[in-house]
Amino acid sequence: MDKTMKMTPKLTSAVTALTAVLAAIAFTASAHAQGTNSGAVEKPKKSVACPSGWSSTKNSETDTSRCFPQGSISPKIYGKKESDSCASGYFEVYGVWCSTKRP
Repeated sequence: MDKTMKMTPKLTSAVTALTAVLAAIAFTASAHAQGTNSGAVEKPKKSVACPSGWSSTKNSETDTSRCFPQGSISPKIYGKKESDSCASGYFEVYGVWCSTKRP
């Protein structure tokens, strides 16, 4: 006797829809979770400036490979490849940053 479960077309459609919804939620959550405004952020390129509200200087020491928030109201940022686009709610800055603050 074959005990393999067979899904009806209606069940298959529901499972497909649920999978798509879960994938969309996971993508949205990860995109919003990737920006930060607390602690240092590695620069995508050492030669690029830090976005508005951020600086390469912290406690009078300069680190050209990282950006530091200038205060608690610094926008959330993350670095990106030039070919990538920013997540929803983020704006592109200098081609390599995504920031919650419009440039």
